[in-house]
Amino acid sequence: MPTTNERLAQALDELDKTEAEIEAFEERVKALKAKKDQLETGTLIELYNELGVRSVTHDASGRKASRLLVPTGSLNKDPEQRKLAVEWLVANGYEDTINVTLDASWARGDRAKALAAYEHLRRQDNSAKIEMGEGVHWKTLGKIAVDCITSGKEVPLTTLGIDVVSRVRFTKKRSSS
Repeated sequence: MPTTNERLAQALDELDKTEAEIEAFEERVKALKAKKDQLETGTLIELYNELGVRSVTHDASGRKASRLLVPTGSLNKDPEQRKLAVEWLVANGYEDTINVTLDASWARGDRAKALAAYEHLRRQDNSAKIEMGEGVHWKTLGKIAVDCITSGKEVPLTTLGIDVVSRVRFTKKRSSS
């Protein structure tokens, strides 16, 4: 029968081996994701362009692979650019997509004042500090950009903090076997 120290050494060896396997697996997944990205944004886009097609049915799986515009990113974090982005959204009719938050803080002992409604905050004494933040969910912002691009409208992607990439994706899930 192994001693406690021997069992400990064996368990630590097993943990070390398991961690190494996980690291190797994660590196393999990272490499596969890079390969998938290259196929979706490079190789397949070039082939679709050569053939002049937007979608193809994959013979082997029966799945449809379509060329799509895929947005990435989120509302610009730079305060000046964010302000310009929000102004653009408002000016172009997307004001209803903006989430607005108000953060307020008071000095110690002013808890009762903090419980008052927003309408009263501006009338509070100088211990009240109010900050306003605005944002748009990244999926909503991406859809706005794609819709504008496909309708031929100019979109300030850098100001908005997003990018739109042409990519080929399967639009039909793999069927279970």
